[in-house]
Amino acid sequence: MSAMGRNIRTVATATIVVLLLLGTFWGQDDHFPLGPFRMYSTRNSLEGRVNAARLELSFANGDVVETGISPRSVGLRRAEIEGQQDRFEARPQLLRHLADAYESLHPEAPPIVGVRMLDVIVQLRDGRPSGEPVEQTLATWQR
Repeated sequence: MSAMGRNIRTVATATIVVLLLLGTFWGQDDHFPLGPFRMYSTRNSLEGRVNAARLELSFANGDVVETGISPRSVGLRRAEIEGQQDRFEARPQLLRHLADAYESLHPEAPPIVGVRMLDVIVQLRDGRPSGEPVEQTLATWQR
């Protein structure tokens, strides 16, 4: 390897190390892959609550079905949808895109006429679910 090649690699390595250090101490999770990865270093309170998004699809034939949130059902992972939850609440018409994705992934299914996004809240006591989950509607969209 030439001296210039070694210098380029040294500068690139030093730059990446500096960016990792800056991201670790001052970055946010959004700065992936240079962020601090707080999602792996924190935990929920044992006496707190856990929230999870849920989708219900209304079909033209009258069926209402809860669908899993996964790339196989709506083309996105749960974290991607939960990360955009505020956008869905502010602009419920965005749920149409999830309906479109479901229909393209499941052409045999009846047409979708509505989508409802819910927040399922589970209270924890000593780190275990306590009581019945509470569901709260976050956004609805109708075709």
